[in-house]
Amino acid sequence: VNRTLDDIIRRFPDNKTALLKAGMRCLERDAFNKGMGYLERALALDPIDAQAREGFVIACIQAALRYAQKDRMAQCREVMQRALARASKRTDDFNLGRCYLHVRWAVMAEIGGDPAEAARQMAAAAALNADDFRLDYFALLIGVLYDQPPSAPPTSNWCAAIRPIITPSGLPPSARPTRFSRMKAP
Repeated sequence: VNRTLDDIIRRFPDNKTALLKAGMRCLERDAFNKGMGYLERALALDPIDAQAREGFVIACIQAALRYAQKDRMAQCREVMQRALARASKRTDDFNLGRCYLHVRWAVMAEIGGDPAEAARQMAAAAALNADDFRLDYFALLIGVLYDQPPSAPPTSNWCAAIRPIITPSGLPPSARPTRFSRMKAP
């Protein structure tokens, strides 16, 4: 299937449907950078294609997380900036919302050992969304998923109370999330 898609892309480099399918298939195989390339090309052909846009942003998130885990923060930063360029102004979308991408970036900065960058990203998230509780809760959940609890103090009292309960060390391995469906970001 992969070779067939690559052959189709070579024959029809401007076919949005083929690029979209190839990009999504790359995400399924964890070939995030290759997937980003295909999806970015599909977006160049149709900038408002919702599936290509969400797939591209998810590929960026997953690639950036890998870079952060490998302590390659310059690449992480570059990929997250690409994701933010395609992000939505809507604050209620956990994959495409700019404020939630900043939260993800903050947790990745924690993984990469840069608490100052994490604080900057959380401040950027807060500036885009006035709902402190929602941002804090999302940061806690992403911290659990990424195996990195945020070090910045939560702004809502409720999140401060539950933080010790849901941090990675507080969950048994069987209760920790492992992976989302293919259209859900980690």
